[in-house]
Amino acid sequence: MGSCDPESSFKVKIASTNCYSDGTYSIACEISVLPDYYTDHDSELLVELHDGQQNPVRKSKKICVSGVKPRMSGIIMPPVVNHNEVVALTCPIIGFKPRPATITWYKIDRDGQKREIVKVDAENKQTVEADTGKRAKYSHSLGEMQADDATNDVMSVLIFLPTLEEDDDSTYICKVYHEATKYTLERKAILQVKAAPKLDFVQLSPDVPVANSPLTLSCKIHSYFPKDNLEVFWYYDGKLMEEGTNVGAVSTTKDNLHYCTSAFNFTPTWKDVGKKFTCEVKHGGLLQPKRMHWTLEELVLVPTVTEILSDPPLPELGKPVTLHCLLKNYYPKDCTVAWIRGFERIDDREEISEPVFNKDTKLYSREVHKTFIPTIDDNETEFTVEIVQSGVTHRPPNNGYTMLLKAQSPTVSEISTISLMHQKSVKQ
Repeated sequence: MGSCDPESSFKVKIASTNCYSDGTYSIACEISVLPDYYTDHDSELLVELHDGQQNPVRKSKKICVSGVKPRMSGIIMPPVVNHNEVVALTCPIIGFKPRPATITWYKIDRDGQKREIVKVDAENKQTVEADTGKRAKYSHSLGEMQADDATNDVMSVLIFLPTLEEDDDSTYICKVYHEATKYTLERKAILQVKAAPKLDFVQLSPDVPVANSPLTLSCKIHSYFPKDNLEVFWYYDGKLMEEGTNVGAVSTTKDNLHYCTSAFNFTPTWKDVGKKFTCEVKHGGLLQPKRMHWTLEELVLVPTVTEILSDPPLPELGKPVTLHCLLKNYYPKDCTVAWIRGFERIDDREEISEPVFNKDTKLYSREVHKTFIPTIDDNETEFTVEIVQSGVTHRPPNNGYTMLLKAQSPTVSEISTISLMHQKSVKQ
């Protein structure tokens, strides 16, 4: 019995041998083959039987090898395609043989113009469109796998950086031509390019939060597209705030991106210190909401200022007098106190005691006083205090002290005389 070329895909096996009573034999021969389209198609399989006495007996069979057409599912793309964010379009081409196939990617612009951007020929030689004077916009990669039955699976991946101007509403086509089966197949994907919103840090107005005074938190939301599906929410320590929030007018940049500012207005109190405020944005360009957080770490609590008192209660001209008051329940510890005479600041160094910290309220108190010698100009003049904390200036209302000096007895000088003769001489 002959044998096959060990390098070929043909394998020969004697399945059975039978001897009959008349002395004849029968032999069953099995030939298994995994044919190759390019080497075995239209070839002839020849079987010769040699018994050593006569000319060999020949039987032949023409081999017709047919290819298996490729199959394609839809182009796989991310759920969101964002402006200026790398995207990969994947086209699975599966279950075909033999391997040689031409894969071509096309792009159809919004104006209907179609052009070839990537081509991989049957020999896997790749051509990629290049932008004039720029780095190529597109790149391409292939992933391949062959099954036990010699069928091929190929993943054609087109990678690029989409933009609103060039790619929104454009169509990308992956086309495959299988040489063995003369079969052409293509799949399409229409891109809806969005732009994910970006959030700036939360801003404060005024810059320094003051207890029991209005405060506005604002967050600029920008670089998003499209305009209409933006939602903005504000949270206070995880709780949705339904009042005091607003979104300003939407503006558009020259590259068709949009921006706006959202604000949350409230009046902070001491209990709000340590609480977290969150601006949350939902948009079609986001798979998950985007958030910007801000925590109220410190709150200026202006002091309660007691009535300004005088010692002595009735100041005297030319004698020392001390004005004093108490600053109660304020935060933070450091503050500057200035005395105001009328509308002018007294430039002398203020006299102030060390602050006293209350462990229960976590607030501070301190005494301030001013000793000076009044002049006649101080009579009926109002004295007040001005407090500066963390850049915030506060002048307590209705606690000014109007100085009324003690009345003074008149001083009478000695009586002098002028003679009449002297007066006449003056008249003449």
